[in-house]
This record gives sequence, C-alpha cells and structure tokens, in this order.
Amino acid sequence: MRARIGAPLLAGVANRTISTRFQPVVDLSTGRVVEYEVLARWQDDCGEDHDVAQFIGAAEDVGAIGELGRQVLQSALNVWAQLYAAEGSLVPRVSVNVSPVELADAAFAGRVCSMLAAAAVPPSALQIELTDTISPPQIAYVRQTISRMRETGIRVALDGFGSHSANLRSLSDLDIDVVKVDGVMTLAALEGTRSMNLLRSVLDLSGLLGVEVIAKGVETAEQHQLLMLLGCRFGQGFLYSPPLQECEVQPHLALPATRAPLLM
Repeated sequence: MRARIGAPLLAGVANRTISTRFQPVVDLSTGRVVEYEVLARWQDDCGEDHDVAQFIGAAEDVGAIGELGRQVLQSALNVWAQLYAAEGSLVPRVSVNVSPVELADAAFAGRVCSMLAAAAVPPSALQIELTDTISPPQIAYVRQTISRMRETGIRVALDGFGSHSANLRSLSDLDIDVVKVDGVMTLAALEGTRSMNLLRSVLDLSGLLGVEVIAKGVETAEQHQLLMLLGCRFGQGFLYSPPLQECEVQPHLALPATRAPLLM
C-alpha cells in the first residue's frame, strides 16, 4: 500500500488536496468539549479516500511528511485564529498529530512557534500528538524538541497508548502531558476483568505521574459509564461526535452526557 500510494500522495501534497476534520474530546461528566483533534484526510485522483493511518508512512517514504504536517497544522491554525479573534481564551485547545520524523528536526519547534505567532494563537491552545514509533537514533532529538515546545506552553500527548506499539517506556523516556488510550484498550475493558484492570492500572499510573488521560474510541454508553467508574475524565469517539467539518467547530460546544445505567 505505501509503495502504491507514494507518488499520488506526493502529488496530492503538492496540490494541497489534503483536507482536515476535527473530532471533539469531551469531559465525560458534563459533555463539555475541551479539545478538538485534527484528523487528516486525502482523496486520490481515483476518488479513493485514505485516512492518516494509511498514508502517513507513505508520506515519510517519499519525503513529503514535513510539508504534509505543515499544511495540516496551518489548516488548524487558520480555524483557531478566527475562533480566538472572536472568543479569546475560552476556545478549547486543538490537537495535531506529528510524525517522529518531524519531531527529530531541530528546527521543528521554532517553525511551530512562528506559525502560532503569525496566527495570533497562543501556544497553550496547541497540543502536539506523537505515536510511539520513534527509532533509537531519533529519541534524543525528539526529547529536545518536546522540551522546547513544552517550555513555550505547547502541550504534548502520547497517542495510541495500549496499541501494539505504545509502551510504558515512553512514559519514562518522554516528558508528556497527556496519554491517549487507544480505542482497542477502551473496547477490551468491557470484555473481561483482566482488560478492565489493565485500563485501571493505566489510569492509576498516569495519575501518579501527573499525566492526563483521554480514552479514544468510545462508541457505546456502556464504555462511557465504565470509564466514569474507573475515574477517567475525558473521552473521544463516535458516541459523542464524528469528526466535524471546520465550519462545524464551535468554541462553546457541549455534547449530551450519556445517562446509561451505571455498570456494577
């Protein structure tokens, strides 16, 4: 797949055909939206849709990841510039996925700060998400970039925790603010005591480290209620909202909190 889509993707990035959607993260107890995650989408010339999980590796292979990431971040900042001009500090933060290749670039933090300044969006409004696919040669550079960004007020999240790649080592090696629990772990927590206790342990450990937890892939009322019982404060998934067009992003959006019976 990566080899097949590499050339078309390179052309797509050059022609700026990458689009973005925004999926809310909610406070589980109130339904208040506290964050929007930016999700990149690409439709090739044949009309086939690809999400970022399919084309991020191909973008790295063909050397397009830097420009792709810049376009996605700029798209988000264009929206947030308008929101901040109208609403100021009341606007929820925006979270943007970043490749380890980008983070390993010593100039990356400076470029991001310049883009924030040009958009008149404060660093505290931005969260950078990284996945645990960092190679050993990259780790020192990634750690330095994360440190520079956090010094300015940009938050850093570890995405996909509990997937096949994310592991406890990242909590030790990287100075992060947020753990985003993978939807696979969220779903599995309903399927047995062992999986539920594993999720509970992640929540407990994150609390001890002072790291916020967001559960992804929440699709049912039962999942919502279990997360509440386990003490998870924030969730993301189709139960609350699908990814939204930029015109649907609202600074004061509150989605109905789920009222399913509490699980025992």
